Amino acid sequence: MNPRKPLRLGLYLRVSSKGQEREKTIEQQRDALKTLCKRDLLTPTGGYILVPRQPGKTVDDPEAWFVDEPFNMESWNEKTAHFDLLMRCARGHVDAILVFDSDRIVRSTDGEIRAKIVKLLGVNETKVITPGGEIEIGGLFGEIAGSIAAHGKRLLADRGQRGKIARARTEGRPPCGKSFFGVQWNSKKRTWKEVEAEALIVRWSADAIAGIASDSMPLTFRMALRKHKNGLSHQQVSMALNDAGYNLLDYFDRTNQQKVAAKNPTGKFSANFIARLFTDDRYIGNYIVWIKDPKFVGVKEKMPKEMKNRIVIEVPAILSEEQLQLARKMTSLRQNKSRRNTRKDYLLQGLLCCAQCGSRMIGRWGTTEKINRSGEKKKYYGYYYTCPRKARVTREPCTAKRCHNKDALDETVWSQIHHLILEPERIRSIEESQDRFESVSPLERLRQEREEALAQIQSRETQIFKVDQRVIEGKMDPQRADAQLQRIEKEKAQYSAQLSALEREIEAQKQLEVQRGSIDFNSLTKRYAKRLEFLSFEERKEILGLLSHRIELDPSGRFRIKLRPFLKNDAKMRRLAEK
Repeated sequence: MNPRKPLRLGLYLRVSSKGQEREKTIEQQRDALKTLCKRDLLTPTGGYILVPRQPGKTVDDPEAWFVDEPFNMESWNEKTAHFDLLMRCARGHVDAILVFDSDRIVRSTDGEIRAKIVKLLGVNETKVITPGGEIEIGGLFGEIAGSIAAHGKRLLADRGQRGKIARARTEGRPPCGKSFFGVQWNSKKRTWKEVEAEALIVRWSADAIAGIASDSMPLTFRMALRKHKNGLSHQQVSMALNDAGYNLLDYFDRTNQQKVAAKNPTGKFSANFIARLFTDDRYIGNYIVWIKDPKFVGVKEKMPKEMKNRIVIEVPAILSEEQLQLARKMTSLRQNKSRRNTRKDYLLQGLLCCAQCGSRMIGRWGTTEKINRSGEKKKYYGYYYTCPRKARVTREPCTAKRCHNKDALDETVWSQIHHLILEPERIRSIEESQDRFESVSPLERLRQEREEALAQIQSRETQIFKVDQRVIEGKMDPQRADAQLQRIEKEKAQYSAQLSALEREIEAQKQLEVQRGSIDFNSLTKRYAKRLEFLSFEERKEILGLLSHRIELDPSGRFRIKLRPFLKNDAKMRRLAEK
């Protein structure tokens, strides 16, 4: 019995898109198929011999492979390796084709091109071999049917999306047909109409936020406006509506919002619901919808609005433009004056340092709930200083985890400076105590932090290079590499922002050093000694910056004021301290 004649094998690689260039690169496909050839196919018992593209080449040589990069097979190109390989199959020079996936051979949305491919492969019944096994020429029809179905699905989605855009522009309604609060879509007349009860609530809310009372308002609104003459907050408006007996159950039923109704069975108004009423211009007659472009149908990533179609739909105007702008202005003023958004001035900001790790302490604020004497829970706001390194992940965290009350610490440190100006002889004792500790200037400390940030950026760049190298060598999964690269890029961006901030602080500190070097302690004492009790916050901070360059704070709450070096060398100040 004669042994089976070895089949001649051609090696084909192809990528057709940028996504495949990253997920299924040519090198990754080649490495996977090369292992399969050496292990199973091109062995004495494998039954195949290699037909290289260039004579005399082996499987280890890139010239032996038929490669197309990139080529999407939507056009018939006789200059491609794909056409060269198919012609060799038709002439009987190649009996089988080894590919990473069968769609690399026949995946095309053009019916004429698919017919040509099948014809050339079917002349000598060429086999297609993948890492999953052998595929006869008849088995390729499943792949062809899949490509036809995928192409039809894309065409259907494209037509549906174009229909949504055309309907929104011609009929004047969003694709989903969903109505919003105060306005309803009449499907029979193809027009928008105003819902009187809901429109009245929108007008009451806008007037109440602006501080305008009217006779048509419920009693709860008028009573709240008597107490808050500058207007109501969103929370106060929602409470006034709920107390007056209004709810959202009819609105939920009209718009068929079953899930929302299940979460809010009583239909109570919330502050967020009131706030959303005035975020856009729909209540002054401009209802704007954003519809995805047909070419992006199927893309799951969230796209910015600039990549979508902006369609303006005319609806009945419930509010005038002046009413809407006034409500927004009053809301903005109220938010800026709220306790949460009020900017608090920290007297020791930039001077206070953690004695444990040397980092500059930052000012924070927080809330806590306590029960007062009447048994009611009340929210209290607290401002404090804390070490920024106590919760860091990228560096070794600081062990000083205590927070220090801002007002108490500011008052204590300022009292020391207050006595120092009134009693200059106290400088000697401060100098003797600070000589025991290492003194680092703020400028030098900023430069050290800048070097550290540069080192961190360089480290992230090295990590990115190593991840790319591992992906190219096939030692790391592309999806895992993408997640790791995103994390590293995020950390690099954070350190880059920190580096930019440090550069600005260094320039500002240089100018400040020049200004502070010309300050005389005696003139400073004469200028402020008589009105120390009436100094403004800016003047207090200026004095602190002129006299001290660092204030170290222990976790226990004890602090050390380190005076500026120029004070030690000031002969006039030294004579004054010796008196």
